[in-house]
Amino acid sequence: MARVCPCAPATSRLLGAQRTSDLLGRSIYDFVHPQQRELARERVGRIVQHRLALGALEMKYLRVDGSEGVAEVSSSYFLHEGRPAVQAIARDISERKAAEQKIIRLSNLYAALSQTNRAITRRTDPQNLFEEVCRIA
Repeated sequence: MARVCPCAPATSRLLGAQRTSDLLGRSIYDFVHPQQRELARERVGRIVQHRLALGALEMKYLRVDGSEGVAEVSSSYFLHEGRPAVQAIARDISERKAAEQKIIRLSNLYAALSQTNRAITRRTDPQNLFEEVCRIA
């Protein structure tokens, strides 16, 4: 089973652990979002089997407290104490993803307001205007 080996303090910060020792020996899949565990298992298996280095993949992860985050994860094969292992380098992109979602929501809101303004200027019948605004929403 894939276990957390000695890691950098940044890893414990990313995962919300007090100390890196709190992570040692735990399954790496404890920190992978349930929706992506099978993908992570396949990726680790492929890396070990073919001794690969794989570029960044966006993945959801779980912190020690159960909260979710999003990271770009690059992984590569190496030997740890003579045994096959995978080193993963993760960059937290949770804030960027939240900002992207906010931009999408605001863009959709702006589009709805713009269409509503157009309807107000073009529709003269109140019932017709009401139906158009309901269709937009």
